Amino acid sequence: MEEKVEMRVATLNLWGQNGAWEERRSVLVEGLRGLRPDAVAFQETIVADGYDQAKDVLGTDYHVVHQGVGLVGDGNYGASIASHWPLGEVREVNLHLTPRTGDYLYGMLAAEVLAPEPLGPLLFACHGPSHQLSYE
Repeated sequence: MEEKVEMRVATLNLWGQNGAWEERRSVLVEGLRGLRPDAVAFQETIVADGYDQAKDVLGTDYHVVHQGVGLVGDGNYGASIASHWPLGEVREVNLHLTPRTGDYLYGMLAAEVLAPEPLGPLLFACHGPSHQLSYE
């Protein structure tokens, strides 16, 4: 009989540190650490001035990569991918393809997750879609 293999995946828009961040942060930390996802995709993650929001809410047991293309404005937040397993090749695509996406972080981050057999390796992707509701 084949052994059952499970993988836990989570995705969430962190919305930076907007709103009641301290209250949201404590709920995120508790919930994500309780869930223990193997791979996580975050949108609107802050990475600036020595602060890494993904690592803050997940802890140090993850390999993390962050979006570097398609950022706008202060460019300190974007998509992030985290995995308990090591990450291999990482690719990014700038999705600013028309003028209507010019004012928003709009990119795609893809990472090779080096999960053990029989799962891996896996391709895991995260993107920042347009924030304009009529364009979703």
